[in-house]
Amino acid sequence: MSAFNHILAQLTQNPILGRTIRRLDFSELKTARPMREFSNSLYGMVSLAPHLREFRLPKDTNLNSFLSESLLRLLFVGLPHLKTLDLGNCTSSTLDCIPSILDRLPKAASLPIKSLSLENCTALPASSFDSLFSRLGSIQSMTLSHTHITTESLQLLPPTARISHLAINHCALIEDVSLVDFITSHPSVKHTLVYLDASVDLTVSEEIKERETELLLRYAPRTIKTLKLRGWKMGSACAAQLKSLNQTIEELSIGTGLRMRDLESIFLDDEDNDSRNEEDAIDSSEIDSKYTTVLEPMERAIAITKLRRRISITPLPTVTGAKHSLRYLDIRGMTLAEQSKIRSSILLGRQSMALDVIAVNDRLMDREGTLKEICASVGWNLKRDGRRCLLVRRKV
Repeated sequence: MSAFNHILAQLTQNPILGRTIRRLDFSELKTARPMREFSNSLYGMVSLAPHLREFRLPKDTNLNSFLSESLLRLLFVGLPHLKTLDLGNCTSSTLDCIPSILDRLPKAASLPIKSLSLENCTALPASSFDSLFSRLGSIQSMTLSHTHITTESLQLLPPTARISHLAINHCALIEDVSLVDFITSHPSVKHTLVYLDASVDLTVSEEIKERETELLLRYAPRTIKTLKLRGWKMGSACAAQLKSLNQTIEELSIGTGLRMRDLESIFLDDEDNDSRNEEDAIDSSEIDSKYTTVLEPMERAIAITKLRRRISITPLPTVTGAKHSLRYLDIRGMTLAEQSKIRSSILLGRQSMALDVIAVNDRLMDREGTLKEICASVGWNLKRDGRRCLLVRRKV
C-alpha cells in the first residue's frame, strides 16, 4: 500500500500527471487487513485521471468490501473515455446504488464502456442489471460469471451492442429456454459472438434440457470459436450438431450424457462411424477386467497394441469440404467411465485432425503410469493442471 499512497501523493502534488494516465490496474493489490478508507483514496486517484480508459478494482476483499457511492458514480458516469471496467469479486453492498446513479442520466444516454467484468459480484441484486444493461450500447465483452443476472436483463441490451465475449457461467437465475432465444436471435450477439461460456453448476442449478442444447447448437452464431456448455444435457442428436460446428469452433467444453463414440463421430465420415463393429468399440476398462492378474507392464502393452490397431484400421476422414478446426476439447462433462475410454479412442489418432489438447478428469491420473504410457505411444504428453488432466499432442 505504500507504493499506492506514494503515487497518490505525486498525483495530488502534480495534477498534470493525472491527465497522462490511461490505465489503472489494481487487481493484484493486496493488504493484510480490511481498509474501509481505501475507497476514498481510490476516488482521489481516479478523479485525477480524467482521460482514464481502463480501470480494474482490487480482487482482495480487504480492499473492495466497501466502495463509496461517489466512487461508483465517477466510474460509471464521470469518465467519458472509460472503455474497460473490471469490478470482479467486489463484495461491497453499495453496488445496489448503481441503478439510482444511472437513473439520473437522460433516458437515451449510453455508457462508453466496451468491456465489463462483474464476475463474482454476488452483492449486486438482479434488479440492478436492468438499468445498467439497457445503457451498454457500445459493449463488446461481458464477464458476468457467478452473478444474479437474468435472461430478461440480457434482453435489455441495446441492438447497437456488438458482443464478442460473453461469460455467463454459473448464473443460477438464468432460464434455459429464454437463454437459447437470446443467444440465437438477439442482435447484440447473433452476428458477432466469438466466445460463450454458459456452463452450469449442477450442484445449485438444474441441468439444461437436451432439446434446448440441440436448439442452441443448431442455431448458434457461426462466429463462435469458443463454446463451453458444461452442465448442458447432450445426446446423439447433439453430436450431429457438434459435427457441423467442428468446422468452425476451436475450443469446446461438452455437457453431460455423451458417450465416447458420440464424440468420435464428429471427426469421422458417417459411413465409417456406422460401420464400426463392437470389437473395435471395446474400451480399455474391459481389458483391465480381463487381465487383472497380468503384470502392469503387460497390461499397458496390451492397451497400447489395441489403441494402435484401432487407429490404424479406422479410415481418416475425407478432405472434401471444410476442414475440422477444433483444437481444444474438454470432456469432463462425460461420466468417468466414458472418459476412461480415451485410452482406446481414435481421438488420439490422426482422425481428430487439428485437435491439440484434450481435458479429462484428474481422477484418470490415479494410475498415471498406464495413461501416460498409452498416450505417449501415439504422440501425446500427459500433465496435471489443477483439477483437470491435459492430454497434449506432441508437435511433429
